[in-house]
Amino acid sequence: MAGGTSPGERVLLELEPAARAAAQEALEAETAELSEWQQKHVRFGANLGERWAVFDWYIPGAKQKDAYVFVRASVDRNTTQVIVERRPAPASRPKRTLVLTIYAVVAPILAAAFFLVIFATLNYFTGKGWPSIDWLIYAAPPIWVLSQLMIFALLYQIVASIPIKLPDGKLLFINRVRLKKGRLSETS
Repeated sequence: MAGGTSPGERVLLELEPAARAAAQEALEAETAELSEWQQKHVRFGANLGERWAVFDWYIPGAKQKDAYVFVRASVDRNTTQVIVERRPAPASRPKRTLVLTIYAVVAPILAAAFFLVIFATLNYFTGKGWPSIDWLIYAAPPIWVLSQLMIFALLYQIVASIPIKLPDGKLLFINRVRLKKGRLSETS
């Protein structure tokens, strides 16, 4: 294993052979039913959850949710038990619109206040004294905008990811490769 791999990548690399061995028969049967174009575009995705390592063989779509997953092998990280599914049903996203909206409004304000308090405290401990209220009023909007951008980037990752259902019933949110727009005409 390469020295630059993260602990999560190492876990996936250790569990991948068990998933491939268990899914071999299902892969051969499902791949035989794919068209020539689909066989050329098969992708392998590995994702790590708290308890499960999930390995998907799929054909990407125009959007992540449009991917056609034809084999999924889920490996229990503790027991290395492998559960193979052919054509697993897509999981539905939990309804959290209100929670995400409140988070999008409140989190940037709290983050901006946190950074302002940190700056004021550092300013005080370096001997410069507490910053004036005028300075804080002047600095708050740009800090809030930066906080808002960070929170929106995080929310975009949450909304853009797709859920997959794990064998224990929990959801794991992942990102998949999508087909480029130029390749879409080939699928027709």
